[in-house]
Amino acid sequence: AAVTRACAAWAATSARTRLRGRIQNLPPNGLLGVWTIDGQRVRVNQRTRLVNGQNARIGARVELGAFQPPEGAPIALWLRVHGDGSPIIEQEVQAVE
Repeated sequence: AAVTRACAAWAATSARTRLRGRIQNLPPNGLLGVWTIDGQRVRVNQRTRLVNGQNARIGARVELGAFQPPEGAPIALWLRVHGDGSPIIEQEVQAVE
């Protein structure tokens, strides 16, 4: 019960925010960890409700709701990846001969 009260108090003092943008960086080993979305670092953890995570790619459009703890990067409460995850920036491919 003490943990629940402490978590509720912490959440009540944290600012909530929404963010829309493009993925610039993803964690190296899966979807959990720190994402960079339009220059903003956001933490995705096991409690984040992830929609269309299979489409997460650099350049994909996302929107999310997060809360800002007193210290550190915002923590995503939910995160939705839009479309098929195709990047908007075409990358130059070098031919190997």
